[in-house]
Amino acid sequence: MAVLFRTLATWWRAASRFVEAHRLLLRYLYFVSLFLLIGAFLLSTGGQLKLAGWSPDYALFGVSLLLVSLAVLSLAFWWVFSLRFLGEHIGMVAGVRIWVFAQLAKYLPGGIWNYASRVYACDQVGVSRRNAALSLGLEAILRVLAAVIVFLLSVPFWPIGTRLPVTALSLVGILAVGFTALHPRVIEWGMNRATKILRRAPVSLPSLGYAPMLRLLTGHTLTVIGVGGAFYLMLASLYRAPVNIAIPVTGMLAISVISGFLNPLTPNGLGTREGMLIAFLSYYLPLPLATTAALLSRLWLTASELVGVALVVIVSRLLGAKSRPVHPDRA
Repeated sequence: MAVLFRTLATWWRAASRFVEAHRLLLRYLYFVSLFLLIGAFLLSTGGQLKLAGWSPDYALFGVSLLLVSLAVLSLAFWWVFSLRFLGEHIGMVAGVRIWVFAQLAKYLPGGIWNYASRVYACDQVGVSRRNAALSLGLEAILRVLAAVIVFLLSVPFWPIGTRLPVTALSLVGILAVGFTALHPRVIEWGMNRATKILRRAPVSLPSLGYAPMLRLLTGHTLTVIGVGGAFYLMLASLYRAPVNIAIPVTGMLAISVISGFLNPLTPNGLGTREGMLIAFLSYYLPLPLATTAALLSRLWLTASELVGVALVVIVSRLLGAKSRPVHPDRA
């Protein structure tokens, strides 16, 4: 048995070195494989998609992409506000730039570069590493709570929701999870349990009150709803989806994204999110359409982050041009 463990440990170290040495190549292979998978699926099910009602509307798809880009970008604003609630003085433009460009690092193998790059960038602009790390923990908690709230609120509108006592469950879940677990002292207790396991120094949230947490949770919840609404428009651009499925698919996307977010075994939740979405969307869409929509959602959300980067670069340059002094000879 000891020989087996030593062999596995040797293989693990070799695999880790390989990933570290070829992480850029693996990143491109990941995207190419995803494109090929979607292309192969569309080619193999093209006839079935037409029979199922496939009717792409590219203009509506573009609108959905713009809306989801703005919704995802709002997460940067909530993160900056959380830093300010922790007592840090950081400009909105600088904070949004840090958040947006750090998102590109999450596609690197390892799954930590998004967070590590944010902590490093915060340190460069005078934000303490401790508060930067705390803001990342708060962001993760708020994202999960907001997704759970939206999911529970959407369940009564599912096909099975009309046959289950889910309305009471939704209210109880929101009250129990959203208002108890959200209290700063409860969050502080949970973080200290984690730091104890990791053998780190305990944390304290003396400057963070309950009201700011509620405001941040409201912002994150609105973001989840906005992403879900844009997702419905994306579905409507592929298929004549009825309006009454907008609320259910918002909850379906919310819980699927968070399930992928919490899955430590796959990069960026690859496979977990798509599998759950296929199962959920099959309540409303034919299986070929549900599978196509779930696979496209990965590219759709990835593209939204790239659009967000472009928007931030454009706005930053415009603001820089306005604040740049004009030379008298060029006036």
